[in-house]
Amino acid sequence: MFFVITNDSVDKVKDYNGDKQIGKISFTKKEDLITTRDIINRAENDIAFLNSLYNILKLEFDRFNESVEKLNEAIHFCKSTGLKNINGLINGEYEIDRSTLVKKIKEDNAKFVTIMGRAGSGKSALCKKIVENEDVVLYARAESFVAATDINGIWKCDIKAVLEYLNGKKIVFFVDALEFIADCSDTKFELLQYLYEIVSNYENAYILTSCRTSDKSAFMKLESNFAIKPYEIDDLSINELILIMEKYPVIQRMYEMKSYSDLLKSPFYINMIVSRKMDIDDIGDESSFREYIWTKVICLQEKKKIYRVTYQEAAEAITKIVFERAKKFSLGVPEDEINSNIVEALISEDIIIMQGHENIRLKYDIFEDICFEHYLDKEFNECKGEYRIFYDEIEQLGRCVYRRYQIWISNKLFIKSNRDKFLSCLVFSADISHEWKRQTEIGIVKSRFCNSFFKDNRK
Repeated sequence: MFFVITNDSVDKVKDYNGDKQIGKISFTKKEDLITTRDIINRAENDIAFLNSLYNILKLEFDRFNESVEKLNEAIHFCKSTGLKNINGLINGEYEIDRSTLVKKIKEDNAKFVTIMGRAGSGKSALCKKIVENEDVVLYARAESFVAATDINGIWKCDIKAVLEYLNGKKIVFFVDALEFIADCSDTKFELLQYLYEIVSNYENAYILTSCRTSDKSAFMKLESNFAIKPYEIDDLSINELILIMEKYPVIQRMYEMKSYSDLLKSPFYINMIVSRKMDIDDIGDESSFREYIWTKVICLQEKKKIYRVTYQEAAEAITKIVFERAKKFSLGVPEDEINSNIVEALISEDIIIMQGHENIRLKYDIFEDICFEHYLDKEFNECKGEYRIFYDEIEQLGRCVYRRYQIWISNKLFIKSNRDKFLSCLVFSADISHEWKRQTEIGIVKSRFCNSFFKDNRK
């Protein structure tokens, strides 16, 4: 059946039967063509047909309205919650100038883009800057692809219907923190791949993702299949740092002390130092600084009297949020599973955020890394050299523990004494299983200090 929009087109229609038939169904203008005039004529004289036609058109109209409504809801959530939760400012006021990179990305106008960099480099903030002036942006954390059973469940709307409805208007799908699903099941990768396949069919549709450089290997096949263009955020340059030092004298003092050079390469660390008004005398190397963040910031040690929440209570709540979310590869944990006083305190101190209407998670992914580091340090120390006990314990967390273990190992390379004793012992010990040796080696290779480790152990 063919509907001709205008009756003027009728003379252009040809028969497709006999030798000219296409496929298994023949078509003749006389028998099979239905024009708009035919429909109007029958509707004028056949009330049953008119009712049926009305019901069909109403159904299509309702579906259209539903798609529009759900799209508007998804866009509103993106702007009011998703993008809003991404912190792009130091101390809520200073923005690092990434305009040169943003301009290049926009001028390149690649259909599929991924922003890479190390933890705390500002990947999500850069993505937010790229899409902030776009009218139609659908944002999702990568964990959404684990929670959803189909592609429409991620944004709660029919993606294909939305793309048809937009009729050429630009839309950007922003998927944040791909590293979170780097070690999830293949079926979830397939869902992400399906999004790329759908978007490939629409010139007006784009996909923007962020991912830690250390986890990019998990997405190499996807990058190759869809010609995804990668852009890397480097550590803060000296020129960028000079501007920050002009604004914040504490960073100037740290820079002059030289021993904090690694900390001052990261926008995340600088924001922690400035916004939390940290005493730099309490900050040693990067490893001790992360322990400081765990104890005094995340677990509210310095605010426990204000909120009447003990360090232990805060630590237990944080650990539950992080571990439950990681084990299930979920967007968050139900708010009502955590003591309401603790939730209120953690939200007030910008430690956790709402994820949707009912769930909560830690605001920064690095906070979660630090939580796992604290747990792994504790379990490792308690095993007292009985490595099998250590690995048996952490394996109970399930598949999610591998990536966190790799991060833990990578960060152990911060300190030379760890490289000399701790890691060498794990790599060369005969008491460790092949799988955990492999995970240790992956963590070392992912570390930005891996060259130092191999240099120290080249003999």
